[in-house]
Amino acid sequence: METNHLTQLAAAFAAHVGRSEMTIARWCGVHTRLFKRLSEGKGCRVDTYNEALRGFSARWPDDLEWPRNIPRPISTAANLANRLIEVAVRDDMIDAILDDGGDV
Repeated sequence: METNHLTQLAAAFAAHVGRSEMTIARWCGVHTRLFKRLSEGKGCRVDTYNEALRGFSARWPDDLEWPRNIPRPISTAANLANRLIEVAVRDDMIDAILDDGGDV
């Protein structure tokens, strides 16, 4: 867990939209003092880190490039789409096995 990723994202986002990091924290669904605490060398829980990262990813401006050194989480919609594809492929494989007279 790289907490400096959150402070980097907060600074870039805040500068881009002209708002404070406290406002950005609120938009991301985390405590308004999170980025200040992290910049002071304090830590955060893993679930807080993940929530902030998902919040950034969901709200990141289209005209601002996501920093290349920070892995961007896949959106919930993308996760759902990938899962549906996996299920469809599995079902097609099962159908093919059954059509050949095999057992699953």
